Amino acid sequence: MRLVSRPVHRARTRNELRSERAGRPGGRGRFVDPLAPGALLGFEWTSASTDNTPNFDVTFLTTGGAPLEHTAGMFLLIESSPGVEYLLHEIAAGDLIGGAFDATAGALADGSYASFRARVQLAAAANPGPWLTVTDGPVVIDATAPTVSTIAFSSSPAVGDTFAAAENIDVTVTFNEAVIVVTTGGTPAVTVTVGASAKTAAYVSGSGTTALVFRYTIQSGDADADGISISANQLALNSGTIKDAAGNNATLTHSAVTTDANRKVATASNNLLTGLVSYWKMDEASGNAIDAHGTNDLTDNNTVGTLTGKIGDCRDFSGTNEYFSHADNADLSVDGTSFSFAFWVNLDSVTGLRALISKRDEAGTGEFVIYANAGGGGNAPQFFNYTSGFNGVIASTFGALSTGTWYLLACVADDTAKELRISVNAGTQDIASYVGSVGATAHGFKIGAETTGITADTDGKMDEVGFWKRALSTSDITAIYNSGNGLSYDNFT
Repeated sequence: MRLVSRPVHRARTRNELRSERAGRPGGRGRFVDPLAPGALLGFEWTSASTDNTPNFDVTFLTTGGAPLEHTAGMFLLIESSPGVEYLLHEIAAGDLIGGAFDATAGALADGSYASFRARVQLAAAANPGPWLTVTDGPVVIDATAPTVSTIAFSSSPAVGDTFAAAENIDVTVTFNEAVIVVTTGGTPAVTVTVGASAKTAAYVSGSGTTALVFRYTIQSGDADADGISISANQLALNSGTIKDAAGNNATLTHSAVTTDANRKVATASNNLLTGLVSYWKMDEASGNAIDAHGTNDLTDNNTVGTLTGKIGDCRDFSGTNEYFSHADNADLSVDGTSFSFAFWVNLDSVTGLRALISKRDEAGTGEFVIYANAGGGGNAPQFFNYTSGFNGVIASTFGALSTGTWYLLACVADDTAKELRISVNAGTQDIASYVGSVGATAHGFKIGAETTGITADTDGKMDEVGFWKRALSTSDITAIYNSGNGLSYDNFT
């Protein structure tokens, strides 16, 4: 709240009163003081609008112009508006210093006061002198600090309930009145708990309104599996200011925001772009599968369908000779290198052999193949590579996949450790050893089918297929799984 009038308000002087009276009908051109032996000469408001116990400077002179000496029974009356007494004070001998008196009374309520006025009188209610008025009014008093009404998270993850790298966590702090933020000396901020770490959400907008927005941008390596939170009283000025229009400093205390399970955080800790060769989002309405990262667009064979996927859209395979393919090239060959696949699958059928990704031929040679439910593995997913023969690992820890459910399969061939690893939904990896290395072949690459002559086509949906020439770590796979929500390629860093 604020003073509408000037910081110091002046009443009419004795000379001004004389001039006014001189122009009135019947006036004699001079001021006739009804109060003897002295008169109120000056009346000034000297307090800020945020002070609800205002201070007034009052000056008395005798009719001859000398400072007024104390007289018994002399009273000062100040009204906050006509007829509303603010102060009635009997002037003691020690109150007058050179005719001046400093007057302060009890607290005023916040609000607008049309005028303050004062006069001196020789008895509590008799022989009044003229009123002198603070003419610059109304005076608006605001001595109450703004307070926090609510604090809450005001942004949500782009996908599901988990923030990814580069997404913003916004916090809105709402006050009980409009506030003004000044960042010249520093930027106010709210501390947000992300996992075991304290993160700074800095002020970004809202000055002049009741709602201030603070923001933290998720960084690579941030993680919170349970959900972010804010402890009580985490709003700090950091040498900035938050005040109302009158200049009252805001009270910054606020309640806690408890752990929010709808706002988790998962980011790639080992840079998911490292070693990435190709990434097929499977978002196309129809036709070829476009490589969002590399140059290996896949040819649509026999019109693979499109449905709503795990992230955006997905491609839907009928189980009868619908698949994507690409001729052999150096990108898609894994000659003597580590490699990994991570992708989402949702099966419509689990009967029979269902090949998801392959680069092999019907003679049993090739480079790799991934099955959704090979019968020999108790219908659990299986991953094979080919050295001197096919080497395989079965996801026996997780077991068989059900129909109508999205699963993340992660298949890793670590050519340094000579291990094949497979996991479902970022769970425990099943591991099998192998000897030798995969050699280059001329076989084509397929998604949704195996080699011509083998009936093992995918019956179901696939989404977000990534191919790396390195061994994905468990933390990479956890980041891709993203608490079951999946991590979009757009959030890879």
